Amino acid sequence: MINLGAHHEEVKSDDCKKCRYRFVCTSGCPVYRIDGKDPQCSLYHKFIPMFYSLVAKERLKLLRDCKMIT
Repeated sequence: MINLGAHHEEVKSDDCKKCRYRFVCTSGCPVYRIDGKDPQCSLYHKFIPMFYSLVAKERLKLLRDCKMIT
């Protein structure tokens, strides 16, 4: 697909262009986009904030364990 020139990375929906998570999901794989949007978009909107929350909690625990913060 890419070799044939059919890879249109700039073809993204208006929702994707404005989305707060656009730099994380990058509108998904261009091969699977439907109308310029990844069909798993709603999943990303649930998963990405949960992931960042868990990472933040993990880092806070590590900082507390190392007594770098109270």
